[in-house]
Amino acid sequence: MKPNNTLCNDVLFEMGSLSMEADPQVTNGICPDTIFVPLSSGLVMLVHMSLLLISSVLLFYKRKHGYITSRGIWYLILTMITSFFYVQTGELKFVVGRKIYPCALGSIHMFMLAFAGLLPTIFKCVRIFFLYRLNVETKQVLEGKQTLVQPKIEDGTTLVEMASISSPTLASNPSIVSLSEELMKNNNISTSSTATTSTAANTNNVSQLSSPQQEQQPIPTEKPPQESNLLFFGDILLDYQDFLDDNSSNARSSAADTESTYAPSVITSGDEYTEISYKPQKKIQIYKFILSYKFIIGTYIILCLVHLALWLILSGIDQTIKDGSNENSKRLLVLNVGPFDFTRGCIIANNVVFIMGAQVAVYMIVELIFLILCFFTDRDTWFMKGETVIIFCFQVVLGIIYLIVSNLNIIKYLTDYFVTYANVTIIYSVIELFVCVTLPCIYAIVEDYKKSKKEKMQTKQELSIVEIFLRNKKTYDILLDYARRSYCQESVQCWKDIQKFKKSSKKNRPRVGKFIFNTYLLENAPVELNLPADLRANSIVTIETALFETNQGTTTKSKKISKRLFEEVELHCVMDITDVFERLKSSNKKVRETVDKWKQISKGIQKK
Repeated sequence: MKPNNTLCNDVLFEMGSLSMEADPQVTNGICPDTIFVPLSSGLVMLVHMSLLLISSVLLFYKRKHGYITSRGIWYLILTMITSFFYVQTGELKFVVGRKIYPCALGSIHMFMLAFAGLLPTIFKCVRIFFLYRLNVETKQVLEGKQTLVQPKIEDGTTLVEMASISSPTLASNPSIVSLSEELMKNNNISTSSTATTSTAANTNNVSQLSSPQQEQQPIPTEKPPQESNLLFFGDILLDYQDFLDDNSSNARSSAADTESTYAPSVITSGDEYTEISYKPQKKIQIYKFILSYKFIIGTYIILCLVHLALWLILSGIDQTIKDGSNENSKRLLVLNVGPFDFTRGCIIANNVVFIMGAQVAVYMIVELIFLILCFFTDRDTWFMKGETVIIFCFQVVLGIIYLIVSNLNIIKYLTDYFVTYANVTIIYSVIELFVCVTLPCIYAIVEDYKKSKKEKMQTKQELSIVEIFLRNKKTYDILLDYARRSYCQESVQCWKDIQKFKKSSKKNRPRVGKFIFNTYLLENAPVELNLPADLRANSIVTIETALFETNQGTTTKSKKISKRLFEEVELHCVMDITDVFERLKSSNKKVRETVDKWKQISKGIQKK
């Protein structure tokens, strides 16, 4: 028989063999469970644990892939840890029985709800925003805050000559003319089109070279004349605007921003190559610290301790109040049982729900702030921004569902003992694990599979196309912008600076080499390359010795430094750039179509 003083539905006492108890009773205010509760909760635990194991294996297997490194390996690991804690300990309560599961563990779980459920998404928003700010700040510093003097070019090659790559054979082919006319017609290109120039078009940096005729004249501070959007891809006439997607805001407006924010570099006459005045800004160091594993792990530990301390303090107050009053007085956190009781289950008081709601509100406010900031960033190429929006939508929808069902008596006193409504928040954690950890690993596997198929068919022509993109001024900026949104722009910039190093005179080569070493290769450098351990252990030592150490009393100023000093680093950059270029082709239809047409024309010429 159902006791008269309980709100439990009569059905729970009439389930017979489907009840978890032979003689269903209300214990410490807890209604009797049916066998469907441990079955459903056990199924969620099994699915979650399987997903966790699969994700762990895939994460280890693809730990060096761009889809993983862009998100941060420690971010993903901590997401998995918090998901394991929240899902497994939460469902365990319903598997073993809420009358048996220790009251202390249940109350701790409630106090950790906001921490485990919302902190991973907050850190994802933080990472997206500060990665964007770090890349933008780094690009601006490299391109706008360097003062350099034009180096002597051994072979007289100028930037225009280096960037303008043409083929007389291709140029004389009639199909090129028709292709150019077709592209012009389809894209409404005219020779009087106004330009959307890139940052590097108006700002001289360590990667730029100017023609000999310009060496005696400082770069004018006023806005340069507008130029045409037309450029040559090989010898195929293209419109620069057609390559830019809606997310290439940096490439579209960088010239105007640079003019208004940074003073142009000054080029003076002579062979002297002035040391680049590069002072790493404090903002860059702060951004790097926020993105570091030390910051995220430290924040997780501190917030975890704060939540545990809050539980200890409030539980201590609850126990003190109970000890100093009569047995019929109400408790602060739990009903009928003490908050430090590890021997039996209990029901959480409404006060805990209010505390939990306040914690969730604080975390949601912080999350919304950073989510709004993320909307002011360019869309990254790793789908991190879209992934975060999807997770936020799940948070809102499932949060509303939880608030509704938790206030319905038929749910609280009947259906909760068939399938617990606590699964609403727990299932969110499972979805977050799948979307934020498992799917990126799957993306990486799919991309590597496609890449392996392309590598089998790749020819030297592919490398020449990448070279054209790198050496043409405007397409270089398109590739750099895409690399920036992929959080790997340092390889593109380093490659360009190495080309300048190779073109520098013997007298100026040590200065350019030192800049490259201090900017890209030195440990904790402002724009440090992510170099493999073997390359860092061998080649970097050789480079450092050649640039900085004296040889039998001969200083680096008089030492002969080989053009091939950075050869292995350049190869590493080219490999990174090739990966970026392949992803750019996959995401940009105009680039893909033009590359395919260029290949077809080249094959036709070779046959002739």
